[in-house]
Amino acid sequence: MMTFIRRYCGRRWLAACMLAAICALVCAAGAQGPTTVPGIGPTAERKWVDAWAVSYLSTTVNGAPQAVPTFHDQTLRLNMFVKLGGTGLRVKLSNRFSTHTLVIGGAHVAVRRSADGAAPRPDIVLDTDRVLAFDGAKTLKLEPGKEMWSDPVNLEVKQHEDISVSLYLPESTKPEAFHPTGLKTQYVAAGDHCGDATLQATGPGSRTTMYFFVSDLQVLAPAQSKVIVALGDSITDSAAAANDINAAWPDMLSKRLPRLKDGTPVCVINMGIGSNRLLTSDEAGPAGVKRLEEDVLSRPNVSHLILMEGINDISYEQVPADKLIAAYVQVIEKAHAKGIKVFGGTLLPIQNSRKDTPANEATRQAANRWIRESGRFDAVLDFEKVVQDPQNPLRIRRELTGDYVHPNTEGYRLMAESVPLDLFEQTGIVGKKPVFGGACEICPWGAMAEVAKLAMKPYGYDVQICYNCNGADAPRIVSEARTPPPYRPDPAVPEILAPRNAPGLGPVDFGATAIQFLRNAYRGTNLYAKEKPRTNLCLIANIQDPSYVLVAAKAETGITKLSQIREKRWPIRILTAGIGEDSARILAHFGLSRQSIEAAGGRVGNTAEDREKFDVAIGGGGDMTTAPEWRVWTEISQKFDLNFIQLPDDLLAELAREGEQERGTIPPGLYRGVDRAIPTVVRTGTVIYCRTDTPEDFAYTVAKAMDEQQQLLQWSHLNFSYNIHTVWNGYEVPLHPGAARYYKEMGYMK
Repeated sequence: MMTFIRRYCGRRWLAACMLAAICALVCAAGAQGPTTVPGIGPTAERKWVDAWAVSYLSTTVNGAPQAVPTFHDQTLRLNMFVKLGGTGLRVKLSNRFSTHTLVIGGAHVAVRRSADGAAPRPDIVLDTDRVLAFDGAKTLKLEPGKEMWSDPVNLEVKQHEDISVSLYLPESTKPEAFHPTGLKTQYVAAGDHCGDATLQATGPGSRTTMYFFVSDLQVLAPAQSKVIVALGDSITDSAAAANDINAAWPDMLSKRLPRLKDGTPVCVINMGIGSNRLLTSDEAGPAGVKRLEEDVLSRPNVSHLILMEGINDISYEQVPADKLIAAYVQVIEKAHAKGIKVFGGTLLPIQNSRKDTPANEATRQAANRWIRESGRFDAVLDFEKVVQDPQNPLRIRRELTGDYVHPNTEGYRLMAESVPLDLFEQTGIVGKKPVFGGACEICPWGAMAEVAKLAMKPYGYDVQICYNCNGADAPRIVSEARTPPPYRPDPAVPEILAPRNAPGLGPVDFGATAIQFLRNAYRGTNLYAKEKPRTNLCLIANIQDPSYVLVAAKAETGITKLSQIREKRWPIRILTAGIGEDSARILAHFGLSRQSIEAAGGRVGNTAEDREKFDVAIGGGGDMTTAPEWRVWTEISQKFDLNFIQLPDDLLAELAREGEQERGTIPPGLYRGVDRAIPTVVRTGTVIYCRTDTPEDFAYTVAKAMDEQQQLLQWSHLNFSYNIHTVWNGYEVPLHPGAARYYKEMGYMK
């Protein structure tokens, strides 16, 4: 019977046998893990984001060759603490700084089996083992200086777990590049055992804590994930921390900050290199300013950079503070141009260490002073204060260090815990919620803020307005990126009309002010004469907004020129209506002052009573009644018959010169009683401005958005006008390159 069945079903029998054999092969392959799965890649919801990375350097450090193992017919199993979870994974192999081809006979990746508090072991979770391929090939010959990503594999990776990458090195291979401070035990075994659940790594040479050949690991993570990069030297690298417990301070920061408050995943990448310099030498890896692009700026989804570097420039090359500061500025500006916020870490104490000299200490303190006080960093992480000895602030606390240069595990823990996590929440330009300062309630600058908010909305920005960042202090707030001061309602503004600051505003990014305030702040003159020039301020747009110096007397007084005050009218009551900073100059021209007027029984003021009982009004006004300071002129001109007085030409010249204003003319009909063109001086601009570190694309968008909303500008405040011939003119204050690019594209400027 069996023979009959075989003859009758011969072909089907053969097919069944072949199918069974194929299934057996597939099952066997499953024990080794699947290779690359087609179709794994970025989508609208997910993209490749760094989950772990290190920065490599030559094995010759500070001119001295370093001891590294030579591999031959061995498997190297490297372990990485991944800081971001994802649904797929890929690995970058690196042959940088090498002069020989790197031959890889096989590569696997897997989830490392947890040690459960016991000593670390070279074990993997076998059913997570995946074979790595490179352009479909399971072996690789990587040329000197090259790097290459593996094909993606389908592997679910959890945040804050260890991943193992196993490499089989069939030929004699002595690394010419490495990352010496791995803080993880790596394992070496004879032969090709990449897929073994437990690597039989025993005997001499079977352990190392260095990293070789693998430079990066990316996962398919939510597209909105954020990456924080810590760039620095051995202290960022966390030399002297304990091995195998993820004790580097960036790792501990990552464990504190797995995600933002809105659920956005966060990864902290450690780009520290021992002995690395910021700018002066490549003796221990490329200097920070050189590796900035590759280690930070070119990575996807980087939102923040923590920069703590410079002590090696000081101790090895004795770099002066001004050059170190210039390097900080360079890093800040390049990062800001990419929309990345930069937090500055202060340099740690060095007393009692090999780096301690009077000159080095002086430079370190000068650098820290600038880090704290310059306002150039988006935030300052004062690591020096975290670890310094309260009894002797020039050295690290004894219990936190072994060499008085590097903290120990406890010191790094304190550093990580000192970082305020709210600093990373998505505010400001990076979070599409830039803060507009320099507004005020029911005034031209407030109107400008509202227009900016509406104009930027189509571009994805939700502008947050600070309504009490106004006045002469506004440029200080923007220059120093201050967090807005506590909100205090203006008692002169009805409660129903008074807007309120949004809660939890971050540092102010840009704002509006009068052109003369911006110019004074930039030059360090007048109201800013006691301060250093704020040269980090620049213009985005100069909107025409004329404000005229006005002088008027009630008709009943018979005063037609101010010289009559001394001749005929004692005592006199003077209303300083509106923008009254020119009142003192005007009175002084005629031999008068507040003191002399009040001594004669008169008064100088701007109260509700003064607006009724005045003889002469001196101040500034414009074309719209929405501004409280200008509404005074509308009210008094409607209520009283006024004689508007022309000032002498020499006085107008003085006001133009001293008040940084322009000669102009009060137009007829501006207020009731202005029946002719009256020569005067004019403040011509309300400006939108920002810091020089503002990303170019953001300044470009602001300039474009305000240009597109010219009608809204005039509708919001009748005194506003957009003039393409002057919108880019900062009157000595430089134009932001992003805004300049827009105006040149439009042909408004050459």
